[in-house]
Amino acid sequence: MSAKVTVVIYILVTLEIGLLLLFLPWYSHYWEENIFLYLLTEKLNASWLPSVITSGWVRGGVSGLGLFNILTGIREISNFRQSVAALDLRFGRSATSSTSPNEDHWETPDQSSSQ
Repeated sequence: MSAKVTVVIYILVTLEIGLLLLFLPWYSHYWEENIFLYLLTEKLNASWLPSVITSGWVRGGVSGLGLFNILTGIREISNFRQSVAALDLRFGRSATSSTSPNEDHWETPDQSSSQ
């Protein structure tokens, strides 16, 4: 059950970050009037930094990262069962068996075969 919740949270976070990175540089005044950008410019004495950060090239790169995150989330949705099974195996639980109180949840499959 915890593996399913973990995968669902991972998918939601990945999609949310992807959407923010995809649209925030283009549809927000926060990108151009960013207090952190002004503080960084002042601290580094780099007057060229705001023009670079607000350029279309950097915005496109950030949007590309957002698209990559969205595609990763879609891939995780399509491989949901495999991801849950992989997490269950990683923590030593079988996807079909129930866990017993004496079972070591941190044992990897490699460790159990070598004993």
